[in-house]
Amino acid sequence: MLIISAGFETTVGLITNAARDLFAHPDELKAVTDGRAAWSDVVEETLRRDAPVAHLPLRYAVKDIRSTTTLSSNAGTPSLSRTAPPAAT
Repeated sequence: MLIISAGFETTVGLITNAARDLFAHPDELKAVTDGRAAWSDVVEETLRRDAPVAHLPLRYAVKDIRSTTTLSSNAGTPSLSRTAPPAAT
């Protein structure tokens, strides 16, 4: 069930934000519906200006972290936290 509904809230949020912004700016809506601007531009601009996920769960390293792989993190560098367990192999 999780896989079926995954991304639902962010997708609805993006569509809602884009529609609200386009209705608030009829000239931009007309440019898109007339073909002078692409729908992909609407998506990109909405994600840039008013993303459905405004606050990401950033974590900050308190000291330098080095590993044997190419992954490393310097103290104070933000990174996204992993909230799901690793996939079974």
